[in-house]
Amino acid sequence: MAKRVDLSLTIHLPTDHEADKVSVYPDGRVRVFDKSGNEVIPPKVERASHYERPKGRKYQSRTTVTEGYASVGGLEELARLDSFIVIDTNSVEIDDTKVSAAFFIACRLIAQKEGFRLVSLDDRGHVYEFHNVPGNAEMLAILKIAHDTIKNQKTPAKRAIGFVTDSEMGIHEAISSRKQPVYAGHRLPEGFALVYASAETGQELPNKLIRFCDNQSTRYLERLKKGAFRRTGLAHLEEDNSVVFRYTYYPSLKIAGSMVSGTSIASGTKFSVEFSGDAET
Repeated sequence: MAKRVDLSLTIHLPTDHEADKVSVYPDGRVRVFDKSGNEVIPPKVERASHYERPKGRKYQSRTTVTEGYASVGGLEELARLDSFIVIDTNSVEIDDTKVSAAFFIACRLIAQKEGFRLVSLDDRGHVYEFHNVPGNAEMLAILKIAHDTIKNQKTPAKRAIGFVTDSEMGIHEAISSRKQPVYAGHRLPEGFALVYASAETGQELPNKLIRFCDNQSTRYLERLKKGAFRRTGLAHLEEDNSVVFRYTYYPSLKIAGSMVSGTSIASGTKFSVEFSGDAET
């Protein structure tokens, strides 16, 4: 029997909101209106898919939207971004060295009349191989990619780039708002934010993409264990000089079935909406 998976939209309402009515539209949009019929714009909405288990709730995906609404489908949020980077990192010990492989892909989701189209920004898969990271290797990779992205921009630009990751879910909002470091005292640069998706479970687009990255990271490490491991050709990392690394990319990445769809509300679906009365400071 398939386990029940719930979808939650937690809407944080502004102070003195006078909210009076909630409307759920056939396409899954959820809107709140005040007593005068004016739409109430929430300062924050959290979208999450999850299921219950004996040791506590397991999240499959979790996204925070500020100054607007989150969608039931889950793809509108990704489509609003200039691009998003899906990343997964695995680590093994080889010859007394902790080796971490952060595999990532850079994508964009384009809204079209018939749905959403997923495209690769560069038709490549990328790997950072780190040796002896003292902290969280995935957060280090995210910091490195963000810095690389800024350096490769020819002119300064206002960015909206997401990192889809299954690491450090509990502090995503603090990292994205730069209230907390992403790695070793470094803050995530402006214009970047974290989005949670589980590699273990879930059937939404971010889950499927992160599982692909997980598989590629594992395959990379398997090749190292079978004889491809070497200590030459490494460079010290600017973000953490105690770590050495190498970069590898794989050309000709192809996305099969580029048209994708999100979660939808079927006839008879039961739902509830949870409200938080005041905006958080």
